[in-house]
Amino acid sequence: MRSILSLIVASFALLGVATATAITKRTPTKIEERAGRTFIGYNGFNGTPRPPQASGGGELGAVFYVADAVDLARLFAQGPNPAMNYVCLIHADSTEWSRVPKAWVPQRILSMGGNAVNSFAPGAVVFAPHTNAGLPPAAPARVFQLGVRQAQIERLVLTSDCRPRSEFDNDHSTLDYPSLNTTWNIQSPP
Repeated sequence: MRSILSLIVASFALLGVATATAITKRTPTKIEERAGRTFIGYNGFNGTPRPPQASGGGELGAVFYVADAVDLARLFAQGPNPAMNYVCLIHADSTEWSRVPKAWVPQRILSMGGNAVNSFAPGAVVFAPHTNAGLPPAAPARVFQLGVRQAQIERLVLTSDCRPRSEFDNDHSTLDYPSLNTTWNIQSPP
C-alpha cells in the first residue's frame, strides 16, 4: 500500500513539473505565479541572451528595463542580425517581489532625466509610462515600463526566458501595470 501511495505522489509531482514546463511555452497574458515565481513583464534586445542586468542609463536611469507590453519589448528587439533579436519573459521570486517597494515616478522627476530617477525612491522598483512611438496599430493604447536597479536584480532573483522575436510577431499581450497598483502595491507618485 505504501509503495502505491509513493507512486501516486511521484506521478502528481511529475505532472506538476510538466505543467510548469508547459506554462513557460506560451506568452503569459495575466499575472502568473508558479513555483514561487511571478511574471513581471517582457524585455527585448538584440545580441546574445544573457542574465538580467542594468543598462548604462536611459529614461529611468541605470536599471534593467521591463515592459508591460510585448509590443514594446519587440520594438527593442530589433537589430541588424534578425537571428539575434530576442524577447524575454521576466520572472521574479514571488516572496521578494511582494516585499520590494514599488513606485510610479512622477512626471516632474522623469523630465529631469535618468540621474534624477536614480535618486528617486532608493531601493524601489520604479514604474513609468513609455511612448507609443514606433509601436504597431494593434499595440495597447498605452504602454508602461518598470526599472529594476542592479542591487535589486539579485534580491528579486530575476530570471529571463528568452525566445526569438519572431515567436512574438502576432502577440499583443500586456500586463497593464496601472491595473496592478493594488495587487503589486505600487505607490502613486507624491
